[in-house]
Amino acid sequence: MTLFHVAATHARITRRRVWLWFAIVSLTALGALLAFISPGAPHTGGTPDLAFTGQVIALFCGAAYAAAFTDFFASASRRSMDEIEASTPAAPLTRHAALVLGTLGIVLVPSAVVLMGTGLAQTVAGHGTAVLAAIAVLVTIVLPSALVATCLSALLGAVLPHGAARVVAVLLWFGAVFSTPLVPLPTLNGTVLNLVGDTVAAGFFGASPLYPRYDSTGPLGLDATTPPAAVLSLVWQAVLIMLLLAAGSSLARARARS
Repeated sequence: MTLFHVAATHARITRRRVWLWFAIVSLTALGALLAFISPGAPHTGGTPDLAFTGQVIALFCGAAYAAAFTDFFASASRRSMDEIEASTPAAPLTRHAALVLGTLGIVLVPSAVVLMGTGLAQTVAGHGTAVLAAIAVLVTIVLPSALVATCLSALLGAVLPHGAARVVAVLLWFGAVFSTPLVPLPTLNGTVLNLVGDTVAAGFFGASPLYPRYDSTGPLGLDATTPPAAVLSLVWQAVLIMLLLAAGSSLARARARS
């Protein structure tokens, strides 16, 4: 089995998980509706609206990904898939990465449909680059958030019972992406380390961040106008994704050997 076949196989498996589709489509629709009616939306009819929509969708769909994929690296729950994948001439970490990407290639379809539909509507309204902007939002805001939530879910599923892992993953996701000054807890929001695409939306797409109220001074402060800050934020998310993926893969192998 090649890496492509690993990704394609898990894409087909994911496509058949009806309950997952129901959750993701519902949350995507909710995110799109909230982005459309929210008084905090840019309402420019242009790229900032696309970025805002992508962020809101990422916030809510991340909870579904965090709850759904705790069984990714747990061999006991994957029947014969581990034995089949073991024939792939690649390291376990690479196989697990193919598993994650194949699955996300399916579950991101509703988000892509919403963003592309919005981009087409903006194109008809006279924004000629809206479709390209929609693709960029999908790749730089929605995809990284989905990868973080999915890899977090897989990591926790490798060390905790699946029921507990789902609860903990969802709580950690919401704790990471939602914050309020009414509850003065430490948060990544308002810094380049945020996971909701604030720095990317501001630096690449000219949108206002969802969490602009935090101190913008200091090395991690949110400078809402600079593309370099957006690049730094994407690099941070890529590093976090790789760390979560590597840790989950290693812990799953150690657990399987014990």
